[in-house]
Amino acid sequence: MSNAFAKRIKTLRAALRYDEKLHITDVGANPMNFEAPYKDLQDNGDVVVTGFDPQAETLVTLTEGRGEGDRYLPHAIGDGKSHMLNIYKGSGLTSLLSIRRPTLFFLMGLKRAAQLVETAEMETRRLDDLDDIQRIDLLKIDIQGAEMMVFENGKDKLATAVAVHSEINFFPLYDDQPSFGNIDVTLRNLGFVPHSFYHTVTRHVRSRYLGHVTDAKRTHLLDGDILYFRDLSCPDDLTSDQLRKMALIADGIYGFTDYALRCMDELERRNEADEDSILAYVKAVNS
Repeated sequence: MSNAFAKRIKTLRAALRYDEKLHITDVGANPMNFEAPYKDLQDNGDVVVTGFDPQAETLVTLTEGRGEGDRYLPHAIGDGKSHMLNIYKGSGLTSLLSIRRPTLFFLMGLKRAAQLVETAEMETRRLDDLDDIQRIDLLKIDIQGAEMMVFENGKDKLATAVAVHSEINFFPLYDDQPSFGNIDVTLRNLGFVPHSFYHTVTRHVRSRYLGHVTDAKRTHLLDGDILYFRDLSCPDDLTSDQLRKMALIADGIYGFTDYALRCMDELERRNEADEDSILAYVKAVNS
C-alpha cells in the first residue's frame, strides 16, 4: 500500500462523509499465491474481514496476515447439509463437487492439479444461519463451483450487501456445476447487476497436433471472476449509505474512479456531499 493510495482513500472518505469500516465476507478465502483484491484497504484499516475456508493449511496463512478485527473460520459454507469435500493435488481445485473428467481431456493444463488426494465428509453451514456475520457489504466468493449453494442459502444476509465478487465458470470444470448464466440470473434476482470481469482464464484445447504450432493462442474460456453491484442507474432505489459503500468498494478495491464519482454525483444531489470535497478527491486521484 502506497502513501498516495492512503491519501486518496482519506479524501474519498471525506467526500463521502463516511468513516465506518466496510464489512467483507470472503467465502473460500484461499489466497492461492495471490493477494485478495481488498488487501490495500485491509492494510489501511478500512475493512473488517470475515473469511471462511475449511482447509487447515490455508487458515494458517490467512491468520498470519489478518488485520485488527479480522476473523478466519474453518466452516464450509453451503446449504447446511453434509457433503463430500474433494481434495485435489492443486489446493485451488478443492471442492464440494467432483472434477468433470471430459474437461480434463478437452482442455490442457488441468490433469496434474486435478489428481484426487482424498475425500472427507464435511458439514456445511448456511450463510443465513451464521451468527458470526451480522452485516455484509461485499461478498467475495470462490468455492469452486458451489457458489450457487451459498447464494440460495444466503438471501437474508445478502440483503445488506451492495456488491458481490464471484468466481464463475464459462465451461464446466466440475460435474453438475452451475453455469455463468445460472449465477447471473440468481444475482440479478437478488438485486445485483454485472459491472465488470475481474479476470478471465483461457486454456488450450487439446489436439495431438497442437505441439507443432508455434505460439498457439489459448482460446477457450474456462473460468474467471465477475463483479456485481446494486443498480446505480436507478439511484432512487439506493440509500445514501449504500452509495457511500459502493463508492468506497469501487475505488478503494478495484480502482473504478468513474463509478465512485457517479455515487458522489447522487450524494451531492441529495446535499450529502459538496463540490470542494469531491474536487479534492479528484486532485488526489490525479496525483
